[in-house]
Amino acid sequence: MANKSNKLMMTLVLMMVCGVAQETGAQTDAPEMDETPGVAASSKQYVLELAAPNPVLRLRAAENLARITSIEDKRVVEGYRLQEKDKRVQLALDWALYRFGDDTKLFRIVSALDSTLYRSQATSYLSQLDTPEPLYMFLNTPKRNVRVGVLDALGNVGDAGTFPQLEPLTRASDKRIAIAANAAAKRITERLEEDAMDAQDVSPTRPRQTGTRREKDEPPSDDPF
Repeated sequence: MANKSNKLMMTLVLMMVCGVAQETGAQTDAPEMDETPGVAASSKQYVLELAAPNPVLRLRAAENLARITSIEDKRVVEGYRLQEKDKRVQLALDWALYRFGDDTKLFRIVSALDSTLYRSQATSYLSQLDTPEPLYMFLNTPKRNVRVGVLDALGNVGDAGTFPQLEPLTRASDKRIAIAANAAAKRITERLEEDAMDAQDVSPTRPRQTGTRREKDEPPSDDPF
C-alpha cells in the first residue's frame, strides 16, 4: 500500500515539473510584441498588396501607405512604381511617394488634372495637402484644365492666405477660370466661417451672481431676519 502511495506521489511530482517546464519554455519562445502592432501590421499588409493582381487592391494599398505616411517603405514603393502599368495605380503611388517626401511627384499629380480620366483622382489627392502653398505655383500654368483643377483643390484645402492668390483670377477674362476662382473663394470663406463658429462657445454660461435673489412669485417673509 505504501509503495502504491509513493508511486502516485512520484507521478504527481513529475507531472508538475513537466508542466512548469512547458510553461517556462512557452514564455521564453514567445515573440516580442511590436510596440505599434496596428501600424506595423497595416504597413506590411499594404506593401504585400502592391503586388496583388487586382489593380484596385494595388491602388488602395498605395493610398493607405500614403495615409499612414509609411516612409520606411519608400524604396519598396519606388520599385513598384517603376514596374506599375496601370495609370490610376501609378498616380496613387506618386501620391504615396509625395507624402514620403518626394516633392517632384507633385508635378505628376497636377499634370493628371489635364485628363478627364484622372482629374477626380488627382483632385482628391491635392485636396488632402497639409497646406495650399505648393499649389500656388500652378495657378499660372497655360493649361486651362490644370488651372481649373488646381482652383478646385484650393477650394478644399485653401486658407485665409489663399485669397490674394485667387483675387486676380476672379476677374480673369477666361470665364471658366473666373468661375472656378470665385467658387474656390466662396468655399474657403464658408469653411473659415464654420471653423470660427465651431471655435466659439455656442452656449455661454451666465455670469455668476453674488448673494441671493428672491424669486418673483415668492411671498415676502414676515421674518425681519
